[in-house]
Amino acid sequence: MPKYLTAYSLITLEFVLFVNCPVARAQKKLAPLPIKEAFKTLNLPMFIPIDLSPDGKLVAYTLQDISRKDETANSGSPSNDLTRTGVPRRALYCDVWITDVATGVAKNLTEGKGTSWGPVWSPDGRLLAFYSDRNGVQSLWVWERASGTLRKISDAIVRVRTEVSIARWTPDSKKLVINILPEDMTLADVASFIKRPAPESDAPNEFVKEPGSTVMLYTARGANSKLEQEHERVRQNRNHPALVTDLALVDLITNETKRLARRIITDNWWLSPDGQNLAVLVSKGRQSQQTLQALWDLTVISLVDGRSKTLVSDFGSDTLIPISWSPNGKQLAYMTAGPNVRNDCWVVPASGGEPRNITPGEHPRFDGTFLYCGPLWDAAGNYLYLLSKSSVWRVTGAKDEAAEIATIPKRSLREIVSPDGRTIWSLNGKENFFQQYQLRTRVTLRSSAISMELLSRQP
Repeated sequence: MPKYLTAYSLITLEFVLFVNCPVARAQKKLAPLPIKEAFKTLNLPMFIPIDLSPDGKLVAYTLQDISRKDETANSGSPSNDLTRTGVPRRALYCDVWITDVATGVAKNLTEGKGTSWGPVWSPDGRLLAFYSDRNGVQSLWVWERASGTLRKISDAIVRVRTEVSIARWTPDSKKLVINILPEDMTLADVASFIKRPAPESDAPNEFVKEPGSTVMLYTARGANSKLEQEHERVRQNRNHPALVTDLALVDLITNETKRLARRIITDNWWLSPDGQNLAVLVSKGRQSQQTLQALWDLTVISLVDGRSKTLVSDFGSDTLIPISWSPNGKQLAYMTAGPNVRNDCWVVPASGGEPRNITPGEHPRFDGTFLYCGPLWDAAGNYLYLLSKSSVWRVTGAKDEAAEIATIPKRSLREIVSPDGRTIWSLNGKENFFQQYQLRTRVTLRSSAISMELLSRQP
C-alpha cells in the first residue's frame, strides 16, 4: 500500500475491511480512527508547489510526515520561522516524492533523511532541484533522472523565510536562482535578530487614574505627522535585519555561486522568457501597524551584468501574488491588493516607464488570481486573463478594458494556467491534488465564441 494515502483513504479502507469481515458484520459496530494511525498518514503541505515534468510523465511533490516529529524534536528552533538548519518550520518532516503518471507508482526520493522540499523540474526534464538539510544545513540539491542519484550542487546555505520560496531554473537548464544567507551572517545571527526585544514606544503605555475616580476618560489621538508615521513604520518593521537574504545564481556547469543582489527581503522572483532578467518582489514592510498593508518594490535584475532597476516603488500587494512577464519579455504585469488599496491589474515596461492600470473599471475582486497564479498572458501578449472566485476575465491591453468571458457555475476557482497560450485550464479549488490533476475545466478562447467542456482523465 503506498505510504502517501490520505486520512480519508485510510478511513475508507478501514470501512471496507470492516464490512467484509463476518464478525464485524455481526457486531455492526464502527470504531473511530485511532489518533496514532492518523498521525502515520502523509499530507501535502498547503503552500509548497507541485511540478509536472516537461514530458508529462512524472509529477514531483512534497509530502509531510508528522510522525517524524519525535525524531527531529531536538533539532532546535531559534525562532518562529527558522529551524537550526535553516528549514522553514512549515516545511519540517518533509520528503520529495515522484509519481509515474501512467502507472501511479510513487517513490520517495529523499527517504526521510533530514527535511527535503520544494521540487522543481529543469526545463529539459533531466534534473529535479529541491532544498534539503540532509547534510546538516539547508542547501540546494538535484536528483538526476537518468541515474537516480542525489547530489548537492552548492555549499551556500539556503535562507528562505517561508515555504513558498523555491528554486527557479534558467531556460537552458544550466543555472538556478535561489535565496541564500548573506555572506557576513550566520543562522545564529538571524535568530538573535528575531529574538531581540521590541523597541519601546515614545507614547506612554500606562493609564493615570485619579484616586477615588470611577470613570476613565479616553481621548482620540490626532492624525500622525509624516515623521510620526515613518517612525511607526520603522518600529513595525524592526525585524527586517533578520529577513534579509542574498539572491544568487548557481551554475551547474562551473559549480559557481554568484550573488546577484545582497541583503534584500524577498520571497519570490520570476525569470524573463529569455532567461536574461529577473523580476524581484522586494518587501518594504508594513505601511503601519493599524492597516498592516504590505508594501513592495518591483525590481528587475540583469543576469548578464548584475545591474538592477526599480520599476515600481511602495505599491500595496501580497507575496503570494506572482509577477508575470509578457511573452516577449518587454512588459511585466502585477496585482495590487490589500486593506488600503484597490484590487487591480497593472502593467509596466521592463525597461522602465510609468505603470498603467489596465482594469480601471468595475470588476469583482480577482481573488482567484492570488496564491501563485498571477495575471496570465496569451501567446501573442495582446490579452491578460484574470480569475475571480467564479469567473474568468479578459483584459485587452491596448484598450485597458476588462470583460467577463466565462463563468463556471458551482465551482470555486483557484488557479488558471495555459499550456499553449490559447487554452485556459482552470482547476477546481474543492478537489485535492490528485483529483485536480484528473479533473479540469477547459475554456477554449476564440475570436467570437467560448466553448467549455469537462475533461476527465483516467487515474
